[in-house]
Amino acid sequence: MPAVVANTITVPVAIGATALSFDIVVNDELLNEADEVITFTITGSSAGLFIGPANSYVQTIVNNDATPTITFATVSVNAVESAGTVNFQLNITPATTAAGSVTIFVSNGVGVTYGAGNDYTTAPGTVLSQINAIPLGATSVSLMPS
Repeated sequence: MPAVVANTITVPVAIGATALSFDIVVNDELLNEADEVITFTITGSSAGLFIGPANSYVQTIVNNDATPTITFATVSVNAVESAGTVNFQLNITPATTAAGSVTIFVSNGVGVTYGAGNDYTTAPGTVLSQINAIPLGATSVSLMPS
């Protein structure tokens, strides 16, 4: 059994051995990320073992996690002028693995005016774009104009 201490693996070699091995366990940690590379390099030996030219091994861990994608739950809504607050739901699939944000840009159609006393405002009443925080593990986010 190999011994592991501070990024060093020591593999015992028995008398008469012509081959040996060790194992690593690759875990599926559910983070969407780039492929990751681990390099193993033989840096020392004992009992007269010589380190040969093939002294490095590269292990690539290929990411298998889906990229969280955000979309509007509904792509069109009609509301009469007296409707009050209208909730816009955004869906995220699969659930987020890190907290983040989404920026919503608003483009007014012909005759639509933004601002207090006009056609609509947004909560919290900022400019014509809004940044919503996305909590870790979220599968939906709401944008609520008022």
